[in-house]
Amino acid sequence: MLIAAITVSSCDYVKQTKSEIRKDDSLMVSKMMQEISNPAFNNYADALVYQKAEGKWRHQDSVFLSIPEKVMRDVVSVLEKSGKPVTKIDIANEFETNKRVYLNLPDKPDLYQAITPPDVPNTEVIDTIIDGKHVQLIQSSSTNIMPKED
Repeated sequence: MLIAAITVSSCDYVKQTKSEIRKDDSLMVSKMMQEISNPAFNNYADALVYQKAEGKWRHQDSVFLSIPEKVMRDVVSVLEKSGKPVTKIDIANEFETNKRVYLNLPDKPDLYQAITPPDVPNTEVIDTIIDGKHVQLIQSSSTNIMPKED
């Protein structure tokens, strides 16, 4: 719509100054935006069609906005594998279709916990920050096992 409006308004460009052109275009775009945000209806059927279309868009917006961050990463990674650009509607539809699957995926284990078991005895750790993340480095550890005396 916007492109058509700009094309139509460009017909009188030859006769107008730059400031007149900007003012006319600004008024036209403002009027178009007003018509989009507050449409006029010819009858009941037009209002009903608009209501259903607007309801669909709002539903997709609410689904999109309700997706948890960790689930969003999973949904987008699945959609990226198709090779096509990922849109808000695609994300909302994918999540809504497979909501049970996405919400029940296990959390990825913490890398530190996977490498170092939490029950290392007699451990001395140092708190530090590596690449902006708080980590604990094991400085030393020992066991209470004594050598067997003969």
